[in-house]
Amino acid sequence: MTGVLPVISAAYSAVEAPESWRNIAPQIARLLNAHAFSVQRQASNVATCETVDSFGLSEDWIREYSRHWDSSNEWRVRGLAAAAARPPSARYAAVHMSSLIAPHDFRKTPTFQQSLSAADLYDCIAIPINAEGDRMWMAFFCGRAKDQFSAGEIAIADELSPHIGRAARLTRDRSAAVRYFD
Repeated sequence: MTGVLPVISAAYSAVEAPESWRNIAPQIARLLNAHAFSVQRQASNVATCETVDSFGLSEDWIREYSRHWDSSNEWRVRGLAAAAARPPSARYAAVHMSSLIAPHDFRKTPTFQQSLSAADLYDCIAIPINAEGDRMWMAFFCGRAKDQFSAGEIAIADELSPHIGRAARLTRDRSAAVRYFD
């Protein structure tokens, strides 16, 4: 698939240069033709998540969403449950939210009607960065004009996702080893 190998290469290169992880989500967003993304982290004992990076979403919208809608967002609730239910070998697979809840059903939820639609977030693909303990993922969004991610874009996310998760685990393990030997 066009453009996938440079992103995979960048993810594995980030193992040696962790600061370059910030460049990975924008590259994936371009491949998926996503107009917005967020990188989120959720502690294992907390119902809401923290946005650690984003593009295409205002800080005001993120604060309002986090305060009122995050814990009840069916995309996040079902996405995390689906990822947790997978065998360990499959926990780093991409999650296409429209496969977990039909778009016409999701668009009836208060979260969509009163929050996500205002930010033009009509479909989502999540790529796990950490699926053990505290969870972390990249969420990519398309808007009303596009409505849904295409089969080709979903295939790109499916191809990238295991590599992103593996590179993130290598980065984490390398950092732990460096701290141990310091």
